[in-house]
Amino acid sequence: MVENHEKYLGFPTVIGRSKKAVFAYIKDRIWKKLQGWEEKLLSRAGKEVLLKSVIQAIPTYLMGVYKFPSGLIQEIHGMMARFWWGSNDKGKQVWRLATNEHSLVSRVFKAKYFPHSSIFEAALGPISSYSWQSLWSSKALVKEGMFWRVGNGNRINIWSDPWLIDDESRFATSARIDDGCNMVAELIDVNSCCWKLDALERTFNDRDKVVVLAMGLVSAFRRILSYGLGLKAVVTR
Repeated sequence: MVENHEKYLGFPTVIGRSKKAVFAYIKDRIWKKLQGWEEKLLSRAGKEVLLKSVIQAIPTYLMGVYKFPSGLIQEIHGMMARFWWGSNDKGKQVWRLATNEHSLVSRVFKAKYFPHSSIFEAALGPISSYSWQSLWSSKALVKEGMFWRVGNGNRINIWSDPWLIDDESRFATSARIDDGCNMVAELIDVNSCCWKLDALERTFNDRDKVVVLAMGLVSAFRRILSYGLGLKAVVTR
């Protein structure tokens, strides 16, 4: 006679109404791993390897069987993001300026230091405050994991913006064609909200075509600034 167990081979045997409670052990396991790593001095590359190879692998088997509650996924993303950023408060501020463009602080910095571009294209400038110098020096950290999710594609450059995501790169790897497409919008059929297959065939190599076709266009045709470790913000422009 077998006693009743909460888990069998790592899987919950009973799913009640509170799914977050059932899957809480996954969050606890991830939290313990991250806490152990926080005591060590890790480079950004080291953090990325650990997050992708260890943390993201923990829930893989269960996700193949059960649909995870959205709240649990958000909590896991949050833990990964906190581990990635660590004590880099300036990196967090850069992210807030980039994704909360209508805040007072964002409007002040934009008017003074990058009125005609985003914060990521902004130059340091010959005369700048200590606050701006600190933020500007942290852009590289944020840009390492940033990518765009496609809405209408009007302001996403095919060749210079990070928008194609797989294990190889965040950028297009195809050879650029003279007189070819430059903006992602040129690859989208606005009426059907689908990719133009003929344009993809002319523009991309096999790798890029596969990645593009695997992507879904963002509803309401908004582009979304996302981060590879779970951060995401809607940019309504």
